[in-house]
Amino acid sequence: MWLLPLAVLALSALPTPGHICLLSPPQRGSMVGINQEDSDDCLLYQAPCGGRDPQSPLILTVGQRFVVTWQKNVDHFNSSTPGYFSVLVLDADHPESAGSEILHVPDSPDPALTLYWGNVTVPDTPGPGILQLRYYITNQDSALIYYQCSDVLILPDTRPTRLKLTQTSMTGPGILQLRYYITNLHSALIYYQCSDVLILPETPQTSVTVAD
Repeated sequence: MWLLPLAVLALSALPTPGHICLLSPPQRGSMVGINQEDSDDCLLYQAPCGGRDPQSPLILTVGQRFVVTWQKNVDHFNSSTPGYFSVLVLDADHPESAGSEILHVPDSPDPALTLYWGNVTVPDTPGPGILQLRYYITNQDSALIYYQCSDVLILPDTRPTRLKLTQTSMTGPGILQLRYYITNLHSALIYYQCSDVLILPETPQTSVTVAD
């Protein structure tokens, strides 16, 4: 008489499969059968990268914008306790570290095999790194985290610094002047370059109403 309740209790204690696959950048290892629910390659819940080995890194640059795309291979959305997806960048030498979250997306009632994506900015953490995707499931059946990882190499941003011009209310002919202030021990001078400009007044936008 006790066998059935014990069996049910044992089954309820097992982790509820929560599947995600990282498509872009490509996840570590293979992506076999991801067009079907319950793909083994999308079922990884061992931190930090599902036990998968590193692979050749994707080259990124500090400040670069790119799109991260992933698949919810099995849906675990619960409206009363919805989970979420989190994209982080970890230090490859210390993957157990907390990392830096660069994207946070709430789970949704969309069905299994739904694709999610988000624009991210590469943080100022040059060197070998790991882009990690986490799927937090917080419904009544499971409170687990599922993982996927992609290896990255973040290069410093060597682009010239962009200058932001300050707006001015002046209009008419003008001169745009560049000054180079030298204040070292041997010299305290200013060097100049100029360019002629014509500043026009700002034209306010006109709102047009179309009659029925």
